[in-house]
Amino acid sequence: MLGFWAASPKKVALLVSAVTVVVVVLSASQWTTGPVAVQMLKSWRGALATNERWEMPKEVKGSLSGLFDSAENAHEPLPLKSRIVVRRMTTLPVPGPTGDRAAKLRRKGKLGTPKAGRKVKLRETHCSSAYTCEADETSDVGVRSMVNHQRTESRQGGAGHDEPPLRVLYNKVGKCGSRALVTLCGELARKNRFFLVGSVYGSNLHANVTVQERISAIFRKCPTPLLYHRHLHFYPVDVSPKPLYINMVRHPLDRAISSYYFRRFGDGNRSGVRGYFDPGTRYLTFEQCVRQHRRECKMVRGGLWYVIPFFCGTDLLCQQPSRQALALAKERVQSEYLFVGISEHFNESVLAMEKILPRMFHGATDVLNSPISDSSTARTKTTQKVMPSEEIRAQLLRDMQLEVEFYEFVLARFYRKLDELHIPVKRKLKRGKSKSSQVPL
Repeated sequence: MLGFWAASPKKVALLVSAVTVVVVVLSASQWTTGPVAVQMLKSWRGALATNERWEMPKEVKGSLSGLFDSAENAHEPLPLKSRIVVRRMTTLPVPGPTGDRAAKLRRKGKLGTPKAGRKVKLRETHCSSAYTCEADETSDVGVRSMVNHQRTESRQGGAGHDEPPLRVLYNKVGKCGSRALVTLCGELARKNRFFLVGSVYGSNLHANVTVQERISAIFRKCPTPLLYHRHLHFYPVDVSPKPLYINMVRHPLDRAISSYYFRRFGDGNRSGVRGYFDPGTRYLTFEQCVRQHRRECKMVRGGLWYVIPFFCGTDLLCQQPSRQALALAKERVQSEYLFVGISEHFNESVLAMEKILPRMFHGATDVLNSPISDSSTARTKTTQKVMPSEEIRAQLLRDMQLEVEFYEFVLARFYRKLDELHIPVKRKLKRGKSKSSQVPL
């Protein structure tokens, strides 16, 4: 037996990888337990038995450091990015149960692995109602349910019959009030009878051609009126008529501070580790991060260069700080976006959308001012924030000059739009700190 393993170093490495990842998965009790881990173990065991070659994906190798870093805080759930990576590991082509064993599992509805050569799809479509779904772009289950619901309403003479197609894409910027706005849209979708679709893939901001085609397919297949939301860099959706783009922005420095602590500690809704960060830096303050010149606190992609790519798009020049990227982002805000709100003026932004898109946002201010909405919005406030010193703020404002300039451009456009709509607003104070109608972030 020992000679068999000594002569098969690849099999030894395979077994060690399987045991390591299964132990990590089993330790994440707040995310998942036995079924997924057992399924992975069986898959690797099957590959071992059939002498098939299996290699760990690159994205898994790159994320193992984050997984092991979270092990030192065992009482916390795994980082969001790591959870997604582990779930994707089970989508590898693997041999499945056959014969009597497969028939027994199929009768019980517990067939966890497919036939050899096919992929396990753990990503599912979750629909909280006939109008709101979180969709997997690789599956159209939620889309079909929405289409069937629209057909039923059309036969009954319900809303949405013979309306011109209305499609809206909200490529939401992180930590800019997006969850508060999506929660509001969830209430409005049922009230105003439009379809709200979100993506279960939250970490892939830069959509490649395949993802773009899948998103375009959702717009072509979903019934209208449709509002699709996802953390996503701008790209022109290949559908006719073109969707209307909306978004929300926030002062870039305040957004960066909020995002830094949210990844580490979460908020009132979801506490604990909420995203990936460098191993061993969970309890590092934002100011210490800046002083140590860590990547997530520098003006680079994956760090403080964050907001502009959401509007600049998927062009290569948008991935690095430059005046050209800023100019392209401004141009696309002017030419492509119906409305870009300001998180520091959240109430006024919602009122503006109610006037601009009444089919979807009619009654939004009434829902926003309800006690239920107030409590749910308050729970999205990031916890355990430690504000940096004035010295560090001044340094970062100089480093983030391009992001600040873009924010001020959007803010000026926002004020002009409110003037056109005759919406009174108290002009914000310095550094994005308005005393009126701020949404907790």
